[in-house]
Amino acid sequence: MFHGIPVDDTIYSRLYCLDVETGTPLWTLDTSYDTMWTPTIVDNVVFGVYEKASSFAFARNGRPFAVNLNDGSQIWYKENISIDTSPVYANGRLFFHGHNITGTTDTDSNVGFFSMNASTGEILWLNNSFRYDYISTPIVVAQNGVFGPGYYQGN
Repeated sequence: MFHGIPVDDTIYSRLYCLDVETGTPLWTLDTSYDTMWTPTIVDNVVFGVYEKASSFAFARNGRPFAVNLNDGSQIWYKENISIDTSPVYANGRLFFHGHNITGTTDTDSNVGFFSMNASTGEILWLNNSFRYDYISTPIVVAQNGVFGPGYYQGN
């Protein structure tokens, strides 16, 4: 499983699932613009990001999704969540930095570090203390917390 840009294209990317024994493509999934995201596989589910692109160079505007590992069929997709780090999986949850687009009218309250139910895509919590923490990778989840380097700017 990997994310790449086809040889015949310079703009759009795809998520590829290859047969481990032969390297033969089993399925591909268009993921829009050329931003590369790291897919995560847990059991028979692939967690990935569909890139909606932005008018700002190098800006990330991804939408999280889950698909079936066997055939690439969609389990869930969240159009209302914009993420800017590849999601990390731990204990049935995805963790990432992003923006709840349809949250409240107070934008500052909708941006930060998320915990999402990996089975449904439901937001479990959003910590907006880290709303300006743009460099929050790598994210590491351990028994006693979620860790990651970053430039916490606070209020």
